[in-house]
Amino acid sequence: MLVQLDDSQRQLLRQLQKTESAKRDYVKITAILMLDRGKDPDEVADLLGIDHTTVYRYAQSYRSLGLQEYLGDSYRGWWGRLDSQQLSQLQAELRRGFYTSAQMVADWIQTTFSVSYHPQGLVKLLHRLGFAYKKTTLVAPKADPAKQVEFVAQLQRQLSQLAPDEVVYFADAVHPQHNTRPAQGWIEVGQQRPVACNSSRYRLNINAVVNGLNPVEVIARQDKTIDSFSTIALLEQVLGANAGKRIHVYCDSARYYVSKQVAEWVASKPITLHFLPGYSPNLNPIERLWKFMRQKVIDSTYYPDFALFEKQVMAFLGQLEPYRVQLERLLVLRFAIVNKDGLIAV
Repeated sequence: MLVQLDDSQRQLLRQLQKTESAKRDYVKITAILMLDRGKDPDEVADLLGIDHTTVYRYAQSYRSLGLQEYLGDSYRGWWGRLDSQQLSQLQAELRRGFYTSAQMVADWIQTTFSVSYHPQGLVKLLHRLGFAYKKTTLVAPKADPAKQVEFVAQLQRQLSQLAPDEVVYFADAVHPQHNTRPAQGWIEVGQQRPVACNSSRYRLNINAVVNGLNPVEVIARQDKTIDSFSTIALLEQVLGANAGKRIHVYCDSARYYVSKQVAEWVASKPITLHFLPGYSPNLNPIERLWKFMRQKVIDSTYYPDFALFEKQVMAFLGQLEPYRVQLERLLVLRFAIVNKDGLIAV
C-alpha cells in the first residue's frame, strides 16, 4: 500500500474533500484517500483524469513531507495553526462539551494549545470541521425512549399490513397567534428588512388530521375552543371523507382526545384511536406540518386584522397540493428518537 492514513488524518482529509473548491487540491486530497483504501495507482489515475506518474509523485510527497507540507498553502488556509492531532482533540472536545460561542472555543484552544484564534476566523474552521451553530434539541425529561422505539415498530408493522380499505391519520391541535414572527432570510449586509408587526393576543384554535400516506390531505377546523365536542366534530369530518373505510387516528393524550365523550362516540364508529407514548411530539408528523405552516404563512408576514389572518391560515391548510413535493419529503414516516444523553435512533 503506497499510503496508509491514521484515523485522524483520514477524517480530516474527508472533511476537506467535501468543501474543497479548487480542482488541483481536491485531486491531491482524493488521490491520497483512494490510495489509503487500497486502490491501484493506475485506477486512481484513470478515475481522477491524471497521469499515473502524478499519483506516485503525490504518494511520495505525502510520505516524505507529511500532511501539512503536502497540502501546502491550502492546508494552512484550511487548518490554520493546529496540526492533525490538535484538530482531533478539538473535535473530541466539541462533541463532549457544549460551547455557546466561538470565543469560548477560542479560549479553550488558547488554554490547551497556546494558540490564538480570532472568533471570526475560528467560525470558518469550525464549519470545515463539520460543526454548525444551531439550536440544541429539546428532550422531554419524562419521555421514555424504549416506549418510543416500541411505538415506531408497532406503527411500521401496521403500515406494512394496511388493507386497501384502511387509512391512517395523525391528529393534533395548534394555536397560532395573530402576531408577526421574525424570520431569517438573505438581507444585504448593513441593511435591515423591516416588517410590520402587531401586538395582538388573539389565537386560532385549530384541530386537524393529516393523512400519514398522503401529506397534502389535511382535514382541519377552527373552533372557539378545542374540547371533546370540537374533536368529535373533526372526527365526523374525517368519517365523512372516508366512507366505507376503517380509520386509524394517531394522537397524543390531550384531554380532548382521551375524554369519555370521545371514547363513547368512537366506540360505535369504524375509527380506532391510537395514543402516542407520553411526551413524544417527535413521533407525530403533523408537528412538522405546523412548523411548515408558520414558515409559509405566518413568519415575517403582517396581517392587519385577525379575520385576514384566520382566512390565510385556513386557506393554506386547505390548498396544500402546490407543496406536495416538499411535504412528502418533510412528513415522511421516519422518526428521530432522542434520549437524555443526546443519542439519536431513527
